[in-house]
Formats: sequence, structure tokens, C-alpha cells
Amino acid sequence: MERIKIGPGGLSTAPVAPDGSMQTRINARDRGGRGEPVLPRKKLGALAGFYDIVTVHKGGDYEHWIGVTVDLESGTSRVYAGVLEGETPVLVGEVHGVIHSVEQFGNLLAFISAECIYYSTYNDSVYLELFTFPELPPVEILVKENF
Repeated sequence: MERIKIGPGGLSTAPVAPDGSMQTRINARDRGGRGEPVLPRKKLGALAGFYDIVTVHKGGDYEHWIGVTVDLESGTSRVYAGVLEGETPVLVGEVHGVIHSVEQFGNLLAFISAECIYYSTYNDSVYLELFTFPELPPVEILVKENF
């Protein structure tokens, strides 16, 4: 068996056959029908503090790092913009609920918790405070049998 050198990044495995098969490819991923090596991780930036969730909000001419801290004891979450080292984190908002994930739709960010979805938009170089959309009333459709 051939010896391989494992770098400090470790190994990555990916299945290379249909479900139920035992074949895997080590330190490679399938791309275009062929194995491509998984490159070591590279450092993109250092954070200014500790955050439970970090996401990069990219638009046409901007790239902002967004951080979320979660306090499980009080059940609150805080959202910060500008969390890279060297920047001053700005509090976007605090909500009562544990934020589990963040999604991006253009300049709109959605912060998803079990109870609600909170939104913030990026306009004129600033993130708007977290908000929710009002619940819409149910729509009733009347159907007549005779036209």
C-alpha cells in the first residue's frame, strides 16, 4: 500500500459511489466527474471577539462580516455588523429568542429562530435594526356552484 503524507489540515472524505456503496475518496471531492484535492483551509480574517454564528454578507460592492452571540440562559441573541479584527462591531439588534441560522437574499439578511424570523436590510452603508414582517390575515375564497 502506498504511503501518504497527512498535512496539518487533516483528511476529508467524500462518497464517490451511489448510496449503499462503501467506496469513499480521501481528501478529495468530486467535481466534474473527477477527483479534485481538497486544499488546506486558509485564514480569511480574525474576529474582534467571540461569536456563535459568523456569516459574510456580500453584495455588489460590499462585503461585511456579521456575528451573532447567543445567551442561552436569558434566551436572547445579539446581532453585530463589522466583527473583523480592526473594526468596531456595531449592534444591529437584540431579540428574545435563540437565532439558529442566517440567510442572505440580496441586501436582506434573515436571522432564523425557532419562534420567528427577524430581518435586517443593508441600505446607505448601515444595517437597519432587526424587524419582523406582520402576520398576514388568512385569505378566504368563496366559490359559487352556479355561475
